[in-house]
Amino acid sequence: MAKQIDIRNIKLSTPENFSALYNYSWAAERGINFLNKCNIYPLNYQNENLPLLNLLGLYVYFSGSLHVINNGGAGGAINGGREPLHIPKEKIEKGLGLKLEPNVKGYVFGENGSYYARLLSNMGFYTNQGKYNEKDTKARSGSKIPDYLTFLIENYSSLNKDSKSIGGRLLRDTINIWFDTKAAPTGERQLRAELLGQPTQEQLKNNATQLSDAINILYPRVNSNVDEDLQTWEDEGIWGGYLRFSLEQLLGFPKRSASPIRFSIIVEPRLSCYRN
Repeated sequence: MAKQIDIRNIKLSTPENFSALYNYSWAAERGINFLNKCNIYPLNYQNENLPLLNLLGLYVYFSGSLHVINNGGAGGAINGGREPLHIPKEKIEKGLGLKLEPNVKGYVFGENGSYYARLLSNMGFYTNQGKYNEKDTKARSGSKIPDYLTFLIENYSSLNKDSKSIGGRLLRDTINIWFDTKAAPTGERQLRAELLGQPTQEQLKNNATQLSDAINILYPRVNSNVDEDLQTWEDEGIWGGYLRFSLEQLLGFPKRSASPIRFSIIVEPRLSCYRN
């Protein structure tokens, strides 16, 4: 029997790597001191604050932006979706000591935001580089979910019991936030979950495959199939697309709190006098 993987002490960020994102040692030290007060380090899979960091980073990734400016500041934003997002604002603010300031589109990082922008960048979330007005977008540069999530998807079957519990929570939040920011019903029998634009069709399909694999790990009855359910297109050098979920697939999501899907029953009489 192959040895099972214990992820609990694997490091996702270190103070040394975090410090490298600063130009001045005094600024890096101030940032590390703040993160230590918030119990961020040591940042491994079993850190009690990782679920909140994961939530924050995924909302920024799927529906916002993260920037670390050369020789300057850092920040982040969550821009919202078709419908109001279910961001656990109060839990994030209380648990991380980060202020999320509302704006027209959603939220921007407020007090202590520069520390968390650099931390999320260090954890592997896509980061715009350079000046604020530079067009360094995810779609043109290419992006993917952080390696710490990819590792869970690729190795989930080999994880030990405690590691599956930790990894399952992180992956469930990944799917929930993807659906919260990018999914919408189309008619009565289908849902589409949009993918972030990519510079190549291959990158788009790779991202779709990772998310599809995560769904099949957690919710095997959904039976997501990229070869059958992925729709793609190209527009001005950017590849876009979505994964389609039929009603039969949606019924494969469990009826529990961790599922991203809820069904409701609507009474709507179809009286014969209105059929002609």
